[in-house]
Amino acid sequence: MTNTQFGNVLRFFNEAVSDDLVKRLQLPADLAAAVLAQRKADGGMFTSVEQLSSIAQLSPQTLGQLSDSIDKLPFTDPAL
Repeated sequence: MTNTQFGNVLRFFNEAVSDDLVKRLQLPADLAAAVLAQRKADGGMFTSVEQLSSIAQLSPQTLGQLSDSIDKLPFTDPAL
C-alpha cells in the first residue's frame, strides 16, 4: 500500500461511522464495531498502520482490499 493509499484508509476510518463501514465498504457489522472500538481506544483517531493492524480481522491483505474499495468510492470533497 502506498502512503497515499494508506492516508486515504486512515482518513476514511477516522471520519467513518458504523453505517459507512457497513454500507459503503460492506464490512461485517462485528468488524465495523471492532474498528470503531479500536479508534475510540486510540484516542478517537488512527495515526498509524500499527493501530489498524491491531484489529485482528484486518490483515494486510484485507487492508489492501479496503484501500482499493475506498479509492473507488465517490467523495464530495475533491481534496480526498
